[in-house]
Amino acid sequence: MAQDICAVFREMENKSPFLFKEKKEPINQVKFLLDGNMKGQYLGACLDSCRWGSETTVMYMMGIRGMRDFIKSWMQQNEDNFQTLFRPEELGYKELALPHIHYESCPRDSKHKGTIEDIGGRLRCAQITTKYLKPSFIESFEIVDGLSGIRERCFYEKMPSNPVPNFAFDSEGLLTPECAEIYGGEYKEYLHLSKLFEEEEPTFVANDICYAILSDERMVLPLETVLKRLNLRPLFTRVSCQGEGCKRLDELDEPERGLHRNTMLCPGHIEPHNKVEFCFSGWTLASYVQKWYEQLPNGAAPWFEDKKQTK
Repeated sequence: MAQDICAVFREMENKSPFLFKEKKEPINQVKFLLDGNMKGQYLGACLDSCRWGSETTVMYMMGIRGMRDFIKSWMQQNEDNFQTLFRPEELGYKELALPHIHYESCPRDSKHKGTIEDIGGRLRCAQITTKYLKPSFIESFEIVDGLSGIRERCFYEKMPSNPVPNFAFDSEGLLTPECAEIYGGEYKEYLHLSKLFEEEEPTFVANDICYAILSDERMVLPLETVLKRLNLRPLFTRVSCQGEGCKRLDELDEPERGLHRNTMLCPGHIEPHNKVEFCFSGWTLASYVQKWYEQLPNGAAPWFEDKKQTK
């Protein structure tokens, strides 16, 4: 079988020498291919000709959106027959499976019990965790939960914090006379809030349903989702300002501003990049694209992910 595959590659190399022998850097090869030069070419050959390689992974100088647009361009250039040009049948691809989620137990906590199926066909964890909070001291924040893919609001208790620095107290824990004039009002308010916190009953009920996805094997996956799940590289990178201090203070949240005030070092900024990375060749990636395309008849498999759900 290995000899047969090698023969297939040699035959394709002879037919399409520009894909294999031109001395172009991968980024220039991408531009070359997008400029109408993928007509009649296997998607696997096109993808494999514009990648950077290492001992364990391959990388493309295009993000998820760029990779999606590259594949769409290949389809458009071969609109009459691209269904036969994903990769040669001799190489096989039937054994590949799309990267569906499947867990035997809840990935958040294996002790969670109960399941529920959402309207999209995902099997989710239905474990309910109940918290009782003191209503006068409730804070909340929003996150997109990585295990459920749902935007949710999280509630927690915020205990009063002492605003007075340690040096303002004497050995007996009392404010020194000098510091009492400066911090006396703040400390009195802190003591008042601390007493209220101790006395208040936790009457606010916060029910949190886990909703972690256990399986989405019944779903049709968008190409965007397939590429994201196969991609090994984080979608964002943290970039720090060079030199002393941060040059983009207006982009920092309050904890990051506090860190900057104390250290005068930039805590970094989250930015997207234009790279994707896989642990297999462009030929295998083409097979996954073919699997995505064949999920529904007539090429009806979606390209884009739905917007995040909210709970």
